Amino acid sequence: MPLVPGQVAELVFGLQPISYVFRRGHAIRVALAGADKDHFEVLPGPPPTWEIQRNATQASHIDLPVMPR
Repeated sequence: MPLVPGQVAELVFGLQPISYVFRRGHAIRVALAGADKDHFEVLPGPPPTWEIQRNATQASHIDLPVMPR
């Protein structure tokens, strides 16, 4: 479904199953890309921009599974 400019939307998607043990002090980086020309039609016009909400009422987050030791 197309996103509406200026309207906050929740995006939920699954990730491919992978395994990595994060040790104390490790960090992860999340990179978002707004295009995948190999799988989706390229839209005409200038590329869209994204705004990530990071505030008390619209807090962005990522849930990662935690495996017991």
